[in-house]
Amino acid sequence: MAHTRSIDLVSPKDKPLPHGEDSALLSNFCKGRARQWACLQFMLVCVLVLRTSTVAHAFTYTFTRIDVPGALFTSVHGINDAGEIVGTFRDTSFKDHGFVLTGGTFTPIDVPGAVFTAVRGINHLGQIVGFFREATGEQHGFVRSKHTVTLIDVPDAAITSVQGINDVGEIVGTFCPTLIGSEIYSFVQDGDSFTPLEFPNATPGTTQVRGINNAGQIMGIFNDATGQHGFLATPVLQLAY
Repeated sequence: MAHTRSIDLVSPKDKPLPHGEDSALLSNFCKGRARQWACLQFMLVCVLVLRTSTVAHAFTYTFTRIDVPGALFTSVHGINDAGEIVGTFRDTSFKDHGFVLTGGTFTPIDVPGAVFTAVRGINHLGQIVGFFREATGEQHGFVRSKHTVTLIDVPDAAITSVQGINDVGEIVGTFCPTLIGSEIYSFVQDGDSFTPLEFPNATPGTTQVRGINNAGQIMGIFNDATGQHGFLATPVLQLAY
């Protein structure tokens, strides 16, 4: 027959004391019960701590090589939460194309009439951003939503490159005022509004954004007198009075 044992969790002060014992036995009884109660309390605390503590996990990774079939080179630039991957590849004619990799299938992305197309990012809606160049040398940014391509051009700029998009559709990129200029400037686009972005005290024309997250934080690079640096730009709410 199986035996079970129950544990009394009643505090010693609530437990009836035996009658007819002398004072020494009574004292030892109380001390024993107090020790038992203290041990049980300690065990319960340990269980609660173990259940609520954060356990650190060490991860290992499996690596998957990504190559567009037949390409001279493949460059990966973005991935969304669904695992869709975007990038650029060069074919045997030395022409660059964008691509999206979904479920093991490569789909090329080419803006009609472009000399080359480069893809830089994708959000959770599947919106893809990048840039392309025309035969005239002019370069435009673009957003591809399903099979519709929308051009992104900073006003009065000869070259626009879109570098990132977040899940609410905020876009970041770079632009050049002229085709042959060496200075590169950055912008944030929210709706139809373009806002320039430049790191404080950076060498003019060296701030280049690289991406934006869902909190609106923007990262990129800039130069100053000491060399090249990375940066993180965090939006600060401006109150209008």
